[in-house]
Amino acid sequence: MTGGGGEAEAPAAEEPEQSNEELEKIADAVALELLEAKTQSIVCLTDGSNNAHKAFEVAKALRKDDDVLSVVHIKSDKDYHDAATNFKSDQIQLRYETELTPLLPSSKWRYDMVTKKDNVSTKRAVGLWVSGLRDVPIDDPKRLPMPNFLCIGFSGRKNMSDEAPSVLGQVADLSLRTVPCPCVVVKYPPSDGPKSFCLLVADLPRCWMAFELLLHLPAEGDSLKLIHIHEDVAAKLGDADELKAKYEKYLAEHPTKFKVEFELKGMARGTAKTQVIHDLLDNA
Repeated sequence: MTGGGGEAEAPAAEEPEQSNEELEKIADAVALELLEAKTQSIVCLTDGSNNAHKAFEVAKALRKDDDVLSVVHIKSDKDYHDAATNFKSDQIQLRYETELTPLLPSSKWRYDMVTKKDNVSTKRAVGLWVSGLRDVPIDDPKRLPMPNFLCIGFSGRKNMSDEAPSVLGQVADLSLRTVPCPCVVVKYPPSDGPKSFCLLVADLPRCWMAFELLLHLPAEGDSLKLIHIHEDVAAKLGDADELKAKYEKYLAEHPTKFKVEFELKGMARGTAKTQVIHDLLDNA
């Protein structure tokens, strides 16, 4: 049994790449829609790997009673010509349906398989699939809500050299840049007990939007830490204090059931901000 799912095809490879401006415009519109949503849709991407399953475990831990949990497997159409690979896809579906069926009512979960053209990268297919969700008629029974959070497994950075100072690694970083919805990158499976959330913020509208979206995730007893990284000089410290006051004012006017802290993290002039973020993530 599948909780409302189905099989859908990713858009054809000939469709032109969207520009950064187009992606940002879609992402802004999506974020505003998600802020108005009554319930959340939490989507986990899987390829059957252990890292993808970590993302599934996190997605389960993040959902609340009224939220919908979806598992989406993106596979190549080439798989259909390989009996062993096709069997693997069946096993992936069986694994998640077997776990979800006794866990949640059928209206609160679904499993979807998205078939992409073999010459389309998975990164590209994910971006097109998420963007295409908004084009499905609202009364279509196969319509999947735009993810409030898209959970993606992540194994680690392969290159730590100064020449490629990327926080996530090039493939993961580029993938997230083409997905117009909030993403949760999962390094480890969730631990038992209260959860701790961390959000890096700057004085930018996109950061504020991320903050408002993130406030929907923590439950009572959880904690959220907001971190602003700034140059450790007097002029920057004044701006940082103003930013902190802005967030604290909002939180005073919108009390939460979980603890929220704001940390200012100064860095010496000339220090690469990416390295500071590396340290924060690696020590999280």
